[in-house]
Amino acid sequence: MSANEGNACLTPDERERLLALDMDAFDQDMQGGWRVLAATPGCQATAAELIRDWREKHQRSDTLLFWHEGQVRAETADTEGAIALFRQSLKPDAPGTRAWNAYVQATLAFMAKDRPALLRAHETLLQVEPPEDMELKDGKVDVTMDNGQTVTLRWPPNIDVVEGLMHCFDADYATAYGQACRQAGAPVSHQD
Repeated sequence: MSANEGNACLTPDERERLLALDMDAFDQDMQGGWRVLAATPGCQATAAELIRDWREKHQRSDTLLFWHEGQVRAETADTEGAIALFRQSLKPDAPGTRAWNAYVQATLAFMAKDRPALLRAHETLLQVEPPEDMELKDGKVDVTMDNGQTVTLRWPPNIDVVEGLMHCFDADYATAYGQACRQAGAPVSHQD
């Protein structure tokens, strides 16, 4: 299908509107950008292509764009494509990248069904200390959001996701990434 042809998920006009958005509106608006399309049943592949096309049009190589496209491709069972994109989302080793890279490594291990590598990435993630300006209390930190609201989150970042991947190791990515797998005591799914 050419870029100008529509499909059941995205009209040509809507595609052009989305491709014209700035980075925040396209990637970070939880009720807009590519996310609405990805949340529409049967439209995940179109959403992944849209992220790729936006990235190419704007000549961007932001880690999160590779990550989000990879996540959407993982949900469509495009394991090979997802792994390639997840690898591109790794950040150079530097202070402040250890937690992100451990999360990415855990996801890569899950996608490759490499349980020992997933366990190693989990252990690496558990070793990440919070920044000096955050106090760790009962495994959680308080974070002030851009809107000024303070939320309490588990530390380290994404530990709940990694534990969900571990708990539902035999499940597909969409299932293992979901909330049910992140909760202690959730049943382990044995889907392929």
